Amino acid sequence: MNLKDTRSDCHSLIYETTVDNYLSLAERVYEDQQGGLEGQRAPLKTKTGRSIRARMVEDIRLGSILPPLVLGVVVEEDIFDEIGKIQTQEELESLLSRLDSDQLSVIDGMQRTTAILSAKSESDIGDNPVRIEVWVSRNIGNLVYRMLVLNTGQVPWDMRRQLETIYRPLLREIKERAPNIKAIGVDDRERRKGAAEYHADKIVELFLVFTSRKVHIDLKDRVAEDFARMDATEATAHLEFIDYFAKTLDFMARLDEQMSRVPANEDLEGKISSGRDIFKSSPAGVGFFVACATYIYGDPGFNYDEERTHKEFARLEDSLERLIRKLEAMEQDQLSEFLDLATINERLSRRSGKVGEFEREYFFAAFRTLIQHSDQLPSFEPCWVAR
Repeated sequence: MNLKDTRSDCHSLIYETTVDNYLSLAERVYEDQQGGLEGQRAPLKTKTGRSIRARMVEDIRLGSILPPLVLGVVVEEDIFDEIGKIQTQEELESLLSRLDSDQLSVIDGMQRTTAILSAKSESDIGDNPVRIEVWVSRNIGNLVYRMLVLNTGQVPWDMRRQLETIYRPLLREIKERAPNIKAIGVDDRERRKGAAEYHADKIVELFLVFTSRKVHIDLKDRVAEDFARMDATEATAHLEFIDYFAKTLDFMARLDEQMSRVPANEDLEGKISSGRDIFKSSPAGVGFFVACATYIYGDPGFNYDEERTHKEFARLEDSLERLIRKLEAMEQDQLSEFLDLATINERLSRRSGKVGEFEREYFFAAFRTLIQHSDQLPSFEPCWVAR
């Protein structure tokens, strides 16, 4: 069955295959990640979770038919047109076999996939039937829209792994649009070593705060995340949204690179001993993205206005571009004085209440001031004392 979703400009194709065929396809999705498909299965930590998983595995072993497992695919324009003409399962399977692994993602059904894997290790179920639904898009924004709708309200198997898995096409698009940014995966076992290096799940978190325009999103709080996803669903319905996000991420990376030119100073008291330390932690990135998002789209609750949004983003680009060029022209000593790490450390030491919440609000105020007054800044001091 080949249906066209005119709302999100995606093709939806559903077909029946065997467990073995599905697992070989799912394995391709993870062939470039440590451990392959098997390595994506994180241990369940709660008794309830383990009980539900055990019941699902037993049901599958006994022949239960699961809801369709959903794959997401992003393709080029010519292949998208070709998919619209597909009439048989053989044509679809042939096309899927020609795609690169990073064009595929499991966007709904990872829990069921790992349960199938467990059941297969206990019983010979390779020939059992499963249904697969394939969502195909030529635009990453449209596919992300489908992901948000499909996955809202579901319990994660592992938060970092879930974010990377569901938003894998988004991360792929970011790599193409901002090649100077390095996304560190959950299995890479690396730490940030320099500017423009960010953990993949943190990039996804920035995506969620950018869509919600709120500094406080507890990724472990499902209700809060669902509200953020509702905002994200609306935002990603607009085709230029992913472009705005990618360009904002690129601006943050370029700002990070300039700040990182300021070396460590042992005489400083506080957590920010060098320029690289500013974007090392999550709060600074969150604050920067929410400041940019509210500048572009307005505060949370305001309706999307396409004409206004284009104008505000152009102003944001101009403001940040001029600031970065100003920093690039500075010698290291001049830049160190301009960045004023002593003031940021002094202000961060005054924190009250929860550290994470305070710092997110602090950096939001700081970067909002930076965006609004980039031409007039004598140094970063007005930003660091904005809250």
